[in-house]
Amino acid sequence: MEDFKISVIIPFYNAKDYIIQAVESALYQPETSEVIIIEDGSPDNGLHVCEQLASTHEKVRLLRHPGGENRGAAASRNLGITHAVYPYIAFLDADDFYLPNRFFRTVRVFQEHPDADGVYEATGTFFEDLGAKEDYQKSGLPLLTSIKKKDIPPDELFVELMRGGIGHFSFDAFTAKTSFIRSLGCFDEKLKIFEDTDLIFKLSAIGKLYPGNISEPVAIRRVHKNNRVTQYLIDKRKTYFHLDRVWQSFLEWGLKELPGDKRKWLIRRRFSQLRQIDYADHCNLDEFVTARSKMVSLVPKNPWTLVDAYCWRRFIPARPLVKTWINLPNRQL
Repeated sequence: MEDFKISVIIPFYNAKDYIIQAVESALYQPETSEVIIIEDGSPDNGLHVCEQLASTHEKVRLLRHPGGENRGAAASRNLGITHAVYPYIAFLDADDFYLPNRFFRTVRVFQEHPDADGVYEATGTFFEDLGAKEDYQKSGLPLLTSIKKKDIPPDELFVELMRGGIGHFSFDAFTAKTSFIRSLGCFDEKLKIFEDTDLIFKLSAIGKLYPGNISEPVAIRRVHKNNRVTQYLIDKRKTYFHLDRVWQSFLEWGLKELPGDKRKWLIRRRFSQLRQIDYADHCNLDEFVTARSKMVSLVPKNPWTLVDAYCWRRFIPARPLVKTWINLPNRQL
């Protein structure tokens, strides 16, 4: 497709040692028509490196928030989306990089499926050092981030994601029509972490997303000591509370925007997510009661949950938590 032109959006924060490789890996792709770096008030003095890249490469544009302030990853990506001038958008974190032929399969999927709104593919992993590898292994994340189930029809992808167990994809390996991304209102700027999870679910619920290369990586996530998501995922308690905000925001959106069947699976997944507090270290009684109260609050407008086996199983306390109750003095949490 000669007219397949992509705007690659790279939010920049504390990644001056990696941004050159990220930008050059994007420019190496023949489909890349522009690279938009959004400098997000980074304290590492990386602005100078970004300015050099913009002055050296004709396709590179540098944007900043008003006053050079720090607004977060969601706001930075949204700024890039707003200024993108080409019909397709791809994303890349400033400490990650694309592999050669990043968009080879992407282009063909859009050719084969004119109705496609987006194409998801696989992301690999590169460890900066042994310590980073050990932290990553503690997080439980896979080496290959991808959808494991093949040939999922676009209309079924959202339900499959809600059921769980099929893996997931990252924005490093996702390409979408610019108009489609903008139609959803982009990233939720109230979310300071896992904002990409929120948007992935929205995109899969509303749009037609097709698989590209899901068996081999087209992009690489670099794992180093400052990876914020990896650090959060090591701590199950932090992960739970951050994801709780994401799921509550997504639930509020979904109850307004989604049809009945998809809304049911969203509520079921909300039950499942709330139950994860049972597995957090040192779960206390207040946290347990709060999670179950949130489940109960969904029942009045969704009475089918009262007879839904999926929901009931997730209302029951998890086995590890029950064992904790039994072993603690006076059976207190």
